[in-house]
Amino acid sequence: MNCESCGSFIPDGQSFCSNCGAKAPVIIEPVRHRHCVIYTDGDFRHYQRDKRIDFMTEQNKGLSKLCLAGFILSISPVLLLPLCLMFGYTVLYAFLVLPLIGFIVSIIGLVSAKKKGKTGGVFGIWGIVFPSVGAVFLAVSFLILYALGSDNRAMAKGEMYSMGRVSEVTNADYDVSEYRIPKGYDFNSLGITVSETDLKTYAGSKLETISSESDLSVKGTYNKYDFLIVRSDRFYDWFSNNNYQGRPYSFGDDYIYHGELGMEWMIEMAPLAIYKDPSDKYIIITNCNDYKVITEYFA
Repeated sequence: MNCESCGSFIPDGQSFCSNCGAKAPVIIEPVRHRHCVIYTDGDFRHYQRDKRIDFMTEQNKGLSKLCLAGFILSISPVLLLPLCLMFGYTVLYAFLVLPLIGFIVSIIGLVSAKKKGKTGGVFGIWGIVFPSVGAVFLAVSFLILYALGSDNRAMAKGEMYSMGRVSEVTNADYDVSEYRIPKGYDFNSLGITVSETDLKTYAGSKLETISSESDLSVKGTYNKYDFLIVRSDRFYDWFSNNNYQGRPYSFGDDYIYHGELGMEWMIEMAPLAIYKDPSDKYIIITNCNDYKVITEYFA
């Protein structure tokens, strides 16, 4: 460097000019910080905003896309509820995984936004709150509905449960009216008594296979359809023993209904066809929708 008074050269490390004795100039070396540059010249510091750093800082600011995405995913079941109503609750179950993803994305977004100084943290917070509250609500609801569904689960153990339901009738030109049970028909008034031996003998002569039997009923298959044979004198005992809830079955209906469980707490009533043997000793419950098969069974 050169002396500011006489222009003579001053070697590095020398404080005064050897020619005129003037004080050697101080070299200012900048020190770069996050938001400014500090120039030090002896006892004073000069702070100057670094425009390049200001530009980068502004670029880093803004809405956190991760926080926003996490929030949207967290409330997706509410946004997509119309689709669930259109296509059934099965679609809703598929959407329940989205809040979990939103919960994770919101956490990542909050951490990232804090490091980069971005806004939108409120979306990240709500993206965590909504799934948390929803999870607690679902857990409590499940426990309540599970407790209330004890009767439904008991009903699922009944003999009719695995028989499904009867579908649309085929071969309707065959007449099965003589095997229908007339409205208000009272088997007890006939004074008929059916023994367990009679029941099993009858079932053995009618069914192709037998899957279960008790003193009141025998269940098996005929022509690939499920048939359940119940003693007419003990029908209501059998009905009660199978945990069927609601009003007692009223003779005269062409169908008897049982519960089909979609989930532990959900039940849908499913119809099965009901007939009586011409001897009045046995009640036949079946999922057979083919009138030709029905007439062959009773032949």
